[in-house]
Amino acid sequence: MRNCAFVLLFALAFGALPVFGQTTVFTYQGKLSDGGSAANGQYDLQFNLYDQPAGVNPPLNAAPVEIGDVPVTNGVFTVKLDFGGAFAAGADRFLEIGVRPGASTGVYTVLNPRQQITASPYSIRTLSAAQADNADRLGNLPASDYLRTNGDGANVTNLNGANITDSSITGAKIANGEVVRSVNGVKDNLTIAAGTNVTITSNGQIVTVDSNVPVGERNIYGDGSAGNFTLFSTSPPRNLAIGYGSLVNGANLQFNNVQIDGTLIVPSGFVLRATGNVTVGPLGIIAVNPVSNAIPSEYPPQGYSVRGAVRYYGGRGTDLGQVPFLASVPVTGGGNGARTVDNTVNAFGGEGGGSLAIYAKGSITINGNIDVAGRNAQLTGGTGLPGGGGGGGGLFVAVSRGAFTLGTNGFIRAGGGSGANGIAGATGLVYGGGGGGGGGVVLLISTANPSIVNTANVIVTGGNAGNAGVNGTATTLAAIGGGGGAGGGDGGDGTRSASPSGAAEQGNNGDFLAIVAANPENLVH
Repeated sequence: MRNCAFVLLFALAFGALPVFGQTTVFTYQGKLSDGGSAANGQYDLQFNLYDQPAGVNPPLNAAPVEIGDVPVTNGVFTVKLDFGGAFAAGADRFLEIGVRPGASTGVYTVLNPRQQITASPYSIRTLSAAQADNADRLGNLPASDYLRTNGDGANVTNLNGANITDSSITGAKIANGEVVRSVNGVKDNLTIAAGTNVTITSNGQIVTVDSNVPVGERNIYGDGSAGNFTLFSTSPPRNLAIGYGSLVNGANLQFNNVQIDGTLIVPSGFVLRATGNVTVGPLGIIAVNPVSNAIPSEYPPQGYSVRGAVRYYGGRGTDLGQVPFLASVPVTGGGNGARTVDNTVNAFGGEGGGSLAIYAKGSITINGNIDVAGRNAQLTGGTGLPGGGGGGGGLFVAVSRGAFTLGTNGFIRAGGGSGANGIAGATGLVYGGGGGGGGGVVLLISTANPSIVNTANVIVTGGNAGNAGVNGTATTLAAIGGGGGAGGGDGGDGTRSASPSGAAEQGNNGDFLAIVAANPENLVH
């Protein structure tokens, strides 16, 4: 149950009818705040009546008055209460209120302090009064010294307001539009002011308070609840890929400002959120772990690419038109390179580069290195062995409401990995080289054109092809090379024949796309 608070607006008793028509029912209206904001929806309410403002004395009513599913609109609710003859003439009465959500069957949360019931419900007293309590207290004064109960007060003079009993004039006795007595305890000259990203408009008697912050913003930049995060250049590498125990707030990655001057290692799919600025200094590195290739295969994971590498065929990369839809980064990265069935021991296809997103409400400045590159294929030992394909380049996404800057010494490395060279065997036999991995994807979304000192520092190039291994003149293909994994660009094919036209191919370049939008967060799906 969230914390709730009531503010008493007014309480009314239906006492305007002749005495013989009166009942003990009166109307109570209050205002409910839920979690610091005006409540809306249905709530269950429980009421008890006391003769003391606090303490453990029992309530005057035999059983609590419970009213379920009371509608609350903009904090305001209205209920009818009946405590029978619990109102003694002039005695203080205090209302205790309990609340719980309408869908709940749990215990009520009792709100403090109890609310004092003012004069209106005491009209109920006429139900049981044998005679007027004050009938014998006129003091033998003439009738002209008393106010008429049905007059308009036009001839009243010398009325001393200090003699009016405190809290005895109810809201029902004041004409509409004349007085705002209290709003959440704030009295008299009340001014409603708009805060940051809040608008207030009025239309007649209606005041509308609204937020002009796009809905998406609250979702991608976080709330800054993890505070500032700084990694100093003198600090040892911080590896978040193995867990978040080294962070004060654990896996709560909703920071205020972020400053990276050392080495930060993160898993693929990592999202760094900041309500302020994110800066990677000249010595700073954010290195994303590549996509695991623990079980090398002819059919490795395809990552975010359209199709994975298969045997000597390189993977198929994403089309440029698909790039904006990668703003909400996947956990996977670029596709892994393939190895062939002809070499199941020594060859490893390159791992695809991981994926990383930085969402900052302020600016993003990179003077160091962002590493989401695909990895090179590996081939170890032996003779007469074909090489595997390189890993596809990974994915880097930056979304900022402020400026995006890539400095002179800043690099975004999202290139594809190189294919491995084949190792020669018998004379004339060709052992294929692996295809290069396709280049990755870099997507920048901000409110203005990004400032990039040297566009060559945004690396989305395809990986190099591996050379075939052969002794002497190539005559016969003994083993094909593995295809390169894809990213934004296609992976290159591995060696597929002994002729020059069948040599392994370099991976294709990936995609670099910058988008300018007034509300960048709206493009994060």
